[in-house]
Amino acid sequence: MWSRLRAEQLEGLKFRRQQLIGNYIIDFVCFEKKIVIEVDGGQHAIEKGKDSIRDEWLKGQGFKVLRFWNNEVLMNIESVLEVIRMDCLSPSPDPSHQGRGSNEKGFTLIELIMVIIITSIIASIAAMLILEGAKSYQKEVSYSDIHNQGRLAIERMAREIRLIRSATAADISTMTAANIVFNDVNGTNIQFSFAGNTISRSGNTLANNVQSLAFSYYQQNGTTVAALPTDVWFVQIDLTTVNAGETLAMRLRVHPRNF
Repeated sequence: MWSRLRAEQLEGLKFRRQQLIGNYIIDFVCFEKKIVIEVDGGQHAIEKGKDSIRDEWLKGQGFKVLRFWNNEVLMNIESVLEVIRMDCLSPSPDPSHQGRGSNEKGFTLIELIMVIIITSIIASIAAMLILEGAKSYQKEVSYSDIHNQGRLAIERMAREIRLIRSATAADISTMTAANIVFNDVNGTNIQFSFAGNTISRSGNTLANNVQSLAFSYYQQNGTTVAALPTDVWFVQIDLTTVNAGETLAMRLRVHPRNF
């Protein structure tokens, strides 16, 4: 998601990531349009109450909250970006023009026709988005448990890598394409490794039947490879599963919050 929002790629709007607003850390925010974007993993299904409280507080501060599931971002990024673009381009209501005075006339015929045309256009766009969403959902349902394991594994790895304690050799002891070993903010030592077709977390199986897993490490500019822990700014995870001839390639680039 960040690779498509950064550097004002979306309609020239500036987005920030991992932004602190009040007591909450927001995934992405555009202050100019007062738009908050949250990308949720499977754990949010059991944290719905907390998310509702968080959303209500943000709305009270004048923000509009858009939430997407991780699998929507992974499988249908263009539709997700189109929804964000439409919300960012929608004009904000002007309080000075709310309601009509008692001496004002009703809508003219031309105004009514314009309203009908605009409504039809919006309905057509909404229908297209719903259709795309339905197609994506049908395709998602057709995926096997193998693909689901891969998605859950990459979400788990991203979530825990985001909690690396520091960009030092003491806290990142191993950083290879197939292995990463680090300490999190609680001092817990965690190892993710790939061997054969299995992803392991500290010796326990995280996912089976995985075709490939590779960790890549980048400096702050996002393109230069980081050779030392002190140079690491992003950790990129590339994971591929294949089942019945159907390939699912996933990629997440994670920036640890304490770097």
